[in-house]
Amino acid sequence: MKVYLNSKLVESSFRRLAPRDNTGKKHKERTSALLYFLAFDAAAKKLSCNPLDVNPKTTNGKNNRDAMTLEFAKFVLLQPASDSSIRQVSALGGVEIGGNDPDKRISSNFFTVPVKKASESAKACNYPNRPAAPLLKMGANATGIKWGISYHDNWDTNLPKLTTEMKGGTPFTDIAIFILRNDALPKGHDVQESLLCALQARFSKELVEFWSCRMNSERILFKHGKDPYCDNRQDSLTESAFSAVGGTSDREALQSLDKATLIDKVVCLEGLLAAHDIDY
Repeated sequence: MKVYLNSKLVESSFRRLAPRDNTGKKHKERTSALLYFLAFDAAAKKLSCNPLDVNPKTTNGKNNRDAMTLEFAKFVLLQPASDSSIRQVSALGGVEIGGNDPDKRISSNFFTVPVKKASESAKACNYPNRPAAPLLKMGANATGIKWGISYHDNWDTNLPKLTTEMKGGTPFTDIAIFILRNDALPKGHDVQESLLCALQARFSKELVEFWSCRMNSERILFKHGKDPYCDNRQDSLTESAFSAVGGTSDREALQSLDKATLIDKVVCLEGLLAAHDIDY
């Protein structure tokens, strides 16, 4: 029998993936790097292909791009807002209303910038460059294919560096919960074992082994996994669950929150302003 993750668990884990310091674009950049890497791994597993050739001028390259784009969209797309506006994750821990569709995001920010640059370079290129913790290598010098993408030699050492500024102490368990929020899980296991089974179906053996080790090390800190299952799939990140981040979406998101949540936010903000001696 299959079960699904409880929406409360998913929301709790998602909040824990937010950054301790939400200033600047660092967390958004790290989110993109992490999700592009996971999308690459999932596509490479599905296609049984590594390196992945994403040449936009060939049928195979276009198909590979489409496969990676689909995986990325599965990660970031949420249930539409009540007015049918797109809702998606641009930075872990927050929901954005509106913005470019996932296919345009990965195309403009990944395929047409670092990947294209690598295809034109005589040197091996790595991604991301910031922080200095690359997960992927690109280009002919690195992969043997002009438009090729493959795993960086040190991806397993570098991947945890993208999670160091997240609020929670169980980032890999929480990332798994977020990624698998709509997947059917085997019943009769503890939540980490169920997550591992679902990860095995979607990601490469090497990544799953790495993920399993990280989740095992987080077990002692994983305290928010009580009653983790439900019988039916839910949209785990409901429209009013989080305020939007960035752009003009903030006002719309705040309007969707209940009074108690708004009061909590005001009290928190007043405390921060007072702590820094800022008049308001």
